[in-house]
Amino acid sequence: MPLRPQNLPTAGISPVYGLPNSQSRTPEDNLTLWQFMTVAWMAPLMSVGSSRQLNDDDVWDLGYEFKHSLLSEKFRELKGSVLKRLLVANGLDLVVLGFCCLIELSVGKDLQTNSNHN
Repeated sequence: MPLRPQNLPTAGISPVYGLPNSQSRTPEDNLTLWQFMTVAWMAPLMSVGSSRQLNDDDVWDLGYEFKHSLLSEKFRELKGSVLKRLLVANGLDLVVLGFCCLIELSVGKDLQTNSNHN
């Protein structure tokens, strides 16, 4: 996530435009907002993938926030039923996706209405 807390360690993070390898974490852990939005930091990985099949060694390790043990531990700390914990853990994503779907539906309907009038 861009603009993550600066006090988190940066050791082991791959340089933003460096060649990917499984020994370093993804550059996602150290991106600016612009780099995150443009996805230009993926260019080295796409370059390798366009020249040959990618192997496990060709891909960065997961970012800190996406490590299984961390996610599992955070999920266990939540209180309530499994459904409630799922909603709490993924609530923001669900709201954002729902909002984007509503926008897509309204824009798509407007585009269909406008094309029918022509």
